[in-house]
Amino acid sequence: MYQMVEKKQRGISQIMTSKTPERSIEDIDEKALSYAEIKSIATGNPLIREKTELETKSSKLKMLKQSYLGQKYELEDMINKKYPQEITECEKEIANLTEDNEHLKSNTANIDFCPMQLDNQVYSEKAKAGEKILQLCNKVHDTKGIYIGTYRGFQMYLEFNTFSKVFQVALKNKQIYRATLGSDKLGVITRINNTLESIMKAIPTAKDKLKNLQQQLKTAQENVAVPFSKEDELQETLKRLKVVNAELKIGETSSSEVIEVDDEDDIEVGEYEKQKEYVR
Repeated sequence: MYQMVEKKQRGISQIMTSKTPERSIEDIDEKALSYAEIKSIATGNPLIREKTELETKSSKLKMLKQSYLGQKYELEDMINKKYPQEITECEKEIANLTEDNEHLKSNTANIDFCPMQLDNQVYSEKAKAGEKILQLCNKVHDTKGIYIGTYRGFQMYLEFNTFSKVFQVALKNKQIYRATLGSDKLGVITRINNTLESIMKAIPTAKDKLKNLQQQLKTAQENVAVPFSKEDELQETLKRLKVVNAELKIGETSSSEVIEVDDEDDIEVGEYEKQKEYVR
């Protein structure tokens, strides 16, 4: 009888799984109790309780280790790819900002306003330069932008931001800096000057970002070297579980299974008669 129950449990256990089902069901399943286990439970064998506790403990430890390995692989990827790439980009940004700031200083005679070249003409007055830029906005018909001149050593491109629905002046040297335009002709020049002056202020921010990235890389390198803290406990648990299974004779199966029937009355009379007729 125990063998019949065990065979049913094997089949049900393999069908009720989240994994892709096989076309054939294996005869042995780890979730099905063996006859030895059932006999041990019936006789009050304490090894069965220990086996259950060990299996539960080992499952939890394996899940913890899997989580640890997942975090470790993620850290390794960040150490090998993410942080080096971001550090390189940040170092390049600092170099560009520093060079652009020096370039700006060397091309600025008057911080309030310098002669601005627009559409092949030089403007020495802020109001007229601002008015000309607003007029040039009518020539922008797509998102690519157009080249309109130079100011304080930077090339100027007029663009239309389709997302914000505003016109912008892109100021380019090593990097590109954008100033959003308004409708006031004097305000246009003020916004352009403010954008250029922000270059110097951006350098300390970029340096702080670089230090932060370098610290994150160092911390990741330290953490990835830390081994799984419960590895010894996991191995001891698996070792003890193997011993308990051996004592319970878990995993030992006979070449063929015999279903014992103590009483012929267990077979329905109609089926019993059919079997006798078939033998004849």
